[in-house]
Amino acid sequence: MAAIKYLWDVDTIDPSDTTRFGGKASGLARMRQMGLPVPPAVVISTDAFKAFHENGGQLPASLTDEIDTAIHLLEQRTGKAFCGRGTPLLLSVRSGAKISMPGMMDTILNLGLDARSAAEFAASSGDRAFVGDTWLRFWSMYADTVLGVDAESIVTRFEEATAASNRPVAETFAGVETELLAAIESEAGERPSPSPRDQLTRAITAVFESWHSARAKAYRKHHGISDDLGTAVVIQAMVFGNLDADSGTGVAFTRDPMTGERRLFGEYLAGHQGEDLVAGTKTPDSLANPSPGVARIAEEVGMVGEQLEALYEDALDIEFTVERGKLHLLQVRAAKRTAAAAVRIAVEMADEGLIDRVAALRRVTGDQLRQLVRPGFVPASLEAASTNGSLLIEGIAASPGHSTGIAVLDSDRAVERAAAGENVILVRPTTSPLDVRGMLHSQGIVTARGGSASHAAVVARALDKPCIVGCGALEIDEGARTFKVEGREFNEGAELSIDGKSGRIYIGAIELDDTGASNSYLNRLLKWGEEISNASVWASARMTGELTAICKRHPAGVGIVPVVDLLIAGGQATGLIEAVQALSTNAAAPVGKVEERFQHALLDACEAFLQASLAHPVALRLPRLSGSRARHMVDGWASLDPGLLLPLGAPRLMTALAKGVAKAAMEVGHPSVTVVLPAVSDVLEIAAFKKAIDAIPGVQPAVLVQNAALLSELPGSSVEGVDIWVDLPELVRTFHGWPDELSFSAEVIDRYEAAGNFSCSPLRTLKGFLLQSLAQLAVTAWDRGWRVVVDLGASPATEVINELYGLGYRHFSVPTERIEALRLCLGHAATLGSPGSRET
Repeated sequence: MAAIKYLWDVDTIDPSDTTRFGGKASGLARMRQMGLPVPPAVVISTDAFKAFHENGGQLPASLTDEIDTAIHLLEQRTGKAFCGRGTPLLLSVRSGAKISMPGMMDTILNLGLDARSAAEFAASSGDRAFVGDTWLRFWSMYADTVLGVDAESIVTRFEEATAASNRPVAETFAGVETELLAAIESEAGERPSPSPRDQLTRAITAVFESWHSARAKAYRKHHGISDDLGTAVVIQAMVFGNLDADSGTGVAFTRDPMTGERRLFGEYLAGHQGEDLVAGTKTPDSLANPSPGVARIAEEVGMVGEQLEALYEDALDIEFTVERGKLHLLQVRAAKRTAAAAVRIAVEMADEGLIDRVAALRRVTGDQLRQLVRPGFVPASLEAASTNGSLLIEGIAASPGHSTGIAVLDSDRAVERAAAGENVILVRPTTSPLDVRGMLHSQGIVTARGGSASHAAVVARALDKPCIVGCGALEIDEGARTFKVEGREFNEGAELSIDGKSGRIYIGAIELDDTGASNSYLNRLLKWGEEISNASVWASARMTGELTAICKRHPAGVGIVPVVDLLIAGGQATGLIEAVQALSTNAAAPVGKVEERFQHALLDACEAFLQASLAHPVALRLPRLSGSRARHMVDGWASLDPGLLLPLGAPRLMTALAKGVAKAAMEVGHPSVTVVLPAVSDVLEIAAFKKAIDAIPGVQPAVLVQNAALLSELPGSSVEGVDIWVDLPELVRTFHGWPDELSFSAEVIDRYEAAGNFSCSPLRTLKGFLLQSLAQLAVTAWDRGWRVVVDLGASPATEVINELYGLGYRHFSVPTERIEALRLCLGHAATLGSPGSRET
């Protein structure tokens, strides 16, 4: 049986097989196939990763020979030697998973020097300082990442061993190596091998192990990335941005990752290596507005970016190094971007003809859309803060968005305070992968140092959290838990407001408001989604104050709206409760005890609501006296006449409520108002309700399906002239026998599933009888021309929406803040295809 091949020449791999070779190697392969300047590289596949873990953390035995062969290949292509005589071949060892996880996995650079080769390199290059810096960078990274030794102590020992030495280079470097190995042994308990070949094996092992680091696990969990994917390892010949004044390193984006604008965006740092740029300890040059000395590089990178964007049909992130004036491309991947940028890029690429509208729709995720429509500062409140001395400091805008919260100076405390329900702004000197957990739980991030390509900026954009970096005047005392700005001192816990687009930080809380609905690119994208899906979205509401935000979103209608909630919002529910109690005592109670107790309040509440919603059809739901809300609202509920708890058990009350709604509709001239009866279980109830409502001008009848009885009976019925609303959360709840308290608690169900008690969460899939009955209802509705609107509740799962769309449902209702996400999801569902073409 032939041995499994684990290591591949990047020039020979299939770039589309990112599962096996990872995104990094795939990008290198594509660029080399295009003839672009890419240092030679090999890749260890995810097959080796899986074998590594199956073998208890041991690399496959056959991989050793493959690595030796690969080193020889890289030596031939570069004309350099690994652990041999002549110009040394130095290597980078990087992770490369199918899905990019920037900053989450371990990397080793400059691997390939020992004391002898370092001395020879220094002698042949005539640049002892460069070689010393290169070797130091390797040891500090290797000690920290592979051996778990504090990198700062390594740097100190190295600098002490080289600073005052007047010995020959070879003797100096031999002494340095001996000193470092002894120092590491004393701290780590083992003496590391000085052999670059042994170090390469340890580096590969460290990259594989980093897949299971806490930060990598947290990142995958947040982004829904499977733990089973594993990572490949890319081994590539090093090029050096710190070689001379004509060298440097940079990160470029083919489009602005914050706004989506079509322009080259990024940074270039002359005379340095890539980790200097990421660390944020130096101030780089802008590629968008380059200085004269960087203009040529920016132009060349821009041309490469256009070529790659045409190939990938996406906005890209390109890492590059310039060595002695020559450009070398080190990585290309789809650019991490903010939600606003994702929408703009998708729309403009469709306009440019790079992608079609279906592809544009699928380029934007539901999470990105929800982030885009999140709150922003109220203009008047922001203006006041800008003029009253609240502006504290300005930094580099790294990730847009508005946020307010308390300043917390430590990532662990940020998690604790966020868990306690506080909005947190994480304030750090700079961030590292160790801070990711705190960043995940924060509303925004601020750092004193760094640029727009620093760790904080890149991770914040991936998380789509507001972020401001490079606040030079910000002094942080982590021990005292205080921070200063130009002499003003503040304690941890002080309220901050940050504007990640302008880079401004304010002391105090600035009022937030919803601004997402006004995004013109988003509106165009969602319009395309509606055209593709042919679906309509209604907005559920509970009070008149919601209608301003609802109307901005242009829903197909407003519903379902509980009549009781309109009364509660106006503080006028008492009369209706008293009417119910009076009817329970005496079905023939006088008008003054029943109808007159709530008529004026009902008219006022409905008139205000309907006046504000004249442009949209409205569906108002009558009270359900058998529900849990009624139990809590009505004193003595348990003693009520049981007949009142049935849908038509109080015809006098139902008629009075319907007439009140109809009168309000006629008073304001509302053209389309539906009265919805809940808790129905029999088609005869529907017929009786329709007869009663048909006698009341100004309103139309509808029923709400909330139980299996009606759901199973409707497909065989001959109902006509009545809209059907489906209360999906209530159907799921009653189908599974859950108490009312769990009807909207996705978190409780998720925990229960995680404990192994569900094969699949009922909130994410429609099961058995429920699915079959909904399918039958969809077919009947199509055949008979019924309009069926599915109320999805507050947290509809994408999987369920896809199932319903596939069954043929085309009318849905969600709360205001979910409208855009549902429109996008329906557009996505339409592009997936469905088993049938019927729509209802």
